[in-house]
Amino acid sequence: MRNLPIKLSLIGLILYCHASLSGTNPNNLEPVSGEKNIVIENDFTYTKDLGPAHLTYTLKRGQYKATYQSKNGVYYQGPSNCFAEQNEFGSAEKRNYRHFEPHRFNCGIFLNYRKNQKPEIYFYHDPELSK
Repeated sequence: MRNLPIKLSLIGLILYCHASLSGTNPNNLEPVSGEKNIVIENDFTYTKDLGPAHLTYTLKRGQYKATYQSKNGVYYQGPSNCFAEQNEFGSAEKRNYRHFEPHRFNCGIFLNYRKNQKPEIYFYHDPELSK
C-alpha cells in the first residue's frame, strides 16, 4: 500500500478537483497489473469562502485501488461516493443550518508518472447509479 503525505498532496487534490480528467474513456485505458493502492486514513475537508458562498469539499477516507493506467499515469478508484461538495450561501450564522445535503460523486485519484505533477481527482459515472 502507498500512503500519500496527507496534507500537501490532498490540498493539491482538492484545489484541482474542478479541473479533473473529464472526457477520459476507460475503454482507452489499460488495466493495472499487480496490486497498487493509496490509503487515505482520514477524511480530508477543504473549505473556501467566495463572497456570500461557503464551499466545502470532502475527500473520503479509505482505500483507492489502482484500476487503470495510461501512458501518462495511474487511475486509483476510490470507495463509493468518495467526494462530496457542499455549497452554502448566507451569513455564518445561517450556515450552521444545512439547507441542502452535499452532492456526492464516485471519484478516484490520478497520479501522473511525471514527478512534478500534482495529483488530480477524477469523477466517473457508475452505470448502476446513472440509469
